[in-house]
Amino acid sequence: VMLPLSGRASPVGKGIKNALEMVVFDTQTPKIRWRFLDTQSTPSGTKQAVLQLANDPPHVILGPLFHTHTRIVRNMVDVDIPILSFSNANIANADNVYYFGYALEPQGKGIAHIVLEIGKQNPLIVLPDNIYGKTLYKGLQTVLPNQPVLYYKPNRLTCGSRA
Repeated sequence: VMLPLSGRASPVGKGIKNALEMVVFDTQTPKIRWRFLDTQSTPSGTKQAVLQLANDPPHVILGPLFHTHTRIVRNMVDVDIPILSFSNANIANADNVYYFGYALEPQGKGIAHIVLEIGKQNPLIVLPDNIYGKTLYKGLQTVLPNQPVLYYKPNRLTCGSRA
């Protein structure tokens, strides 16, 4: 299992790790050996994690979290080893790589339908100014065309008041 257990994405990686550890504990399947490798939330950390597999290659890889890291893994390991990526990439499964993240564009479309069903005609749309926000907005636009959006810079938004 390749996850960002350190660095900027570590909260997500640690959450996935905790969930998988509960599955391991609940199922107690002796034929499955789990190894958790830290991708350090970086491409170089992902490469280091892959190098740790050299002497004992897995039958399957769960992770990594990011599409760009998934491509690094695919380029470094045997193509016969399936990769079950946690990425949100809206890319067709190929080269024995399968994506298990959210399909953001259909999610955006579904959100827009709910907004209309509850009677909101001009909702305020606030999304992160990154690929995730822009992909989600594409889905929203299919149902709410020409609806303006307010993008914010991730990691620069503060909430609450200071005393």
